[in-house]
Amino acid sequence: GNDLTQERVKHLFGYDPETGILSQNHATRYKATGSPVGSLNTSGHLQTHLKGMSQSHYLVHRLIWLWLYGEFPQGEVDHINHNKTDNRQVNLRDVSYIENRRNLSKPANNTSGAIGVHWRAERNKWLAYIYINKKRIYLGLYEDFDAAVAARKAADIKYGFHPNHGEAA
Repeated sequence: GNDLTQERVKHLFGYDPETGILSQNHATRYKATGSPVGSLNTSGHLQTHLKGMSQSHYLVHRLIWLWLYGEFPQGEVDHINHNKTDNRQVNLRDVSYIENRRNLSKPANNTSGAIGVHWRAERNKWLAYIYINKKRIYLGLYEDFDAAVAARKAADIKYGFHPNHGEAA
C-alpha cells in the first residue's frame, strides 16, 4: 500500500497552484528551503525521490494531486496543455488511461494540443488564431480551452480546411 498522506506531503512541500511549482518546505542535505522539487525523467515529467516510503520515486504531478485533493488520482493525471512540466492546478485533470490517450500531443512545437490555440500565461487565457495566405488572423482570447478550440474549428470550416487538420497522424 501507499503510506504517503496529504498531511505528510503538505509537511514536506509547499505548492503554488498559480505557478504549479512544488517546493521544499525544509532544507535537506541537497536542497534549500523553497527550492523547486523534481528533476526531468525520461518521459519529460518531473520526478522526485522520497526516503522511507513504500515506493521511492514519485511523479511530482501525482504528489501535487495528493497535496491538493487529499488522495492520489483515480486514473492518470493529464496535463491539459501537453506541457508535462506545467503543474498549475488548472492544467491538471484526473482521467482514465483511455481519456489520457485521447489528449496526446500534436506537433512537437505545439504546446496546447490543438492547432491554432496556445496558452498566453501573461493574460491567463487561451489564444486562438489561424493562418490564411501566410497572414495570422486573430480569433480571440478565451478563459476556456475548449472554447478556443471551438473558435479555431469554426475558422477551419469557414476557410475550408480539411476536418482532420491538426489531428494526430
